[in-house]
Amino acid sequence: MTTTQASLSQVRAIIDEYLVQEFHEIFLRPLSPYGFALRTKSFAAYDTQRWLEFYREGIEYVIDLNRKGIPFMEHYAALILKKMLTSDDPGYVDLMSPAGIGIGAVLYNYDGDVYASDESRMLAEMGDKSFRIGNVNSRRDISKREAPCSPRRVFRPERPDVFRMRLRAVLRGRPRLSSRPVRRLSGA
Repeated sequence: MTTTQASLSQVRAIIDEYLVQEFHEIFLRPLSPYGFALRTKSFAAYDTQRWLEFYREGIEYVIDLNRKGIPFMEHYAALILKKMLTSDDPGYVDLMSPAGIGIGAVLYNYDGDVYASDESRMLAEMGDKSFRIGNVNSRRDISKREAPCSPRRVFRPERPDVFRMRLRAVLRGRPRLSSRPVRRLSGA
């Protein structure tokens, strides 16, 4: 459940409605400052402190329900506790280490575009498709696509042997890069 300004004072009523609908769990989350929320400026409707108050009230209510014998779970708290207190990985991409981008999930957008994370999909909704890894309607095999931020894509070397030599020099701590790649990136 993504929290809007209208729901900030309604956490108990929201959880009660989940129970009426026979749902026994909820995932309380704030608005993210990108994608649709940024376009509509809804992310600025409340600050972090107000959301934390909402979340605390929700968690206290969930604990109270469980003490009364009514099983109910808040997913984010459960994920954090499982990650902290057990050796099991809950598989939640946002909490993976290393980052679960493209490892734990890929996302298919309504237009067929494929992204390695929900954040990259949301950036695309804002017009930045830098992290798009393909489209389901394309004949190109996206599993073999080069990473969007790999050094080869950033420098786009004309001679791979020169690129490898420069990369080795940087890794040895003796950068011998000319300003040529910088000019090419800056358009100079």
